Amino acid sequence: MSVNNTLIIAQKELSDIVNNKWVLIVLIIYLFMVLSFILDVNDQSTKELNDEQLFSVMFGWSQAIISYGTIIGIMIGFFTISNEKYNKTLNTLLSKPLYRDTIINGKLIACIGFLLLLFGLTVAIYISLMLILYGNSAYHFLIMVLDRLPIIFFISFLYVIIYMLLSMMVSIIVRRQSVALLFSILLYVLMSSILATMSFAGNIYHILGGQIGSRIYYYFINLLPDCAYQLMVMHGLNDPSRNIFSVLNICWANFFLFPLYVIVLIVLCYISFLRRDSV
Repeated sequence: MSVNNTLIIAQKELSDIVNNKWVLIVLIIYLFMVLSFILDVNDQSTKELNDEQLFSVMFGWSQAIISYGTIIGIMIGFFTISNEKYNKTLNTLLSKPLYRDTIINGKLIACIGFLLLLFGLTVAIYISLMLILYGNSAYHFLIMVLDRLPIIFFISFLYVIIYMLLSMMVSIIVRRQSVALLFSILLYVLMSSILATMSFAGNIYHILGGQIGSRIYYYFINLLPDCAYQLMVMHGLNDPSRNIFSVLNICWANFFLFPLYVIVLIVLCYISFLRRDSV
């Protein structure tokens, strides 16, 4: 019965996401940005690209997911909680004989399922267009691309899920919708564009009494998802000359940082949701 209730709530949430006009607007903007990215690649197709450049272009979808898909993740995480609070339907759900974890499980399944479908479609469209644009050159790299595609997709997907869960947690804690959305966006900007810079992180670490340039200083910087991702790229995540498993062997701590973030944030979302008496 609990599983059935979870699936019913997940189906309802998925329907609400698809039919929400604001989510659709953000989705249209996302598709437009991805299309613009592909058109830029099309302009490059008239130029001679070396093997390394072409291989990197074949993974352009990962940058599109991280750069543009994160906004959708934030929007969905915010919407799935705040819309219920605004319409007072969450109070109705909580008054029914349902476990609170059933409700949060349904919401998580719907959000993750929607993003998985969206990004899977993004990858399929992007690679198909690359094969059309670059022909035989792209086919030459297709096997190598497919070899590391699951791992790069996994990292890119978890990157978006991290910010989706952050947005969901903020929406659970903060009562006012407008403040919750603003705070979610500010967190994204703070973590991806400010804290991720070495100068800012270095100054904070220095204020806390640490010595800039020490090993702990670099550990402190690389705790952020953006820094962890960039470090893996620097060590050859998109380099055809590097074996993907050797890259993961070097950057294993950075790789496991993504699922660790997701697990911690899911636990925090559960705790925040279960401890709320009313919304």
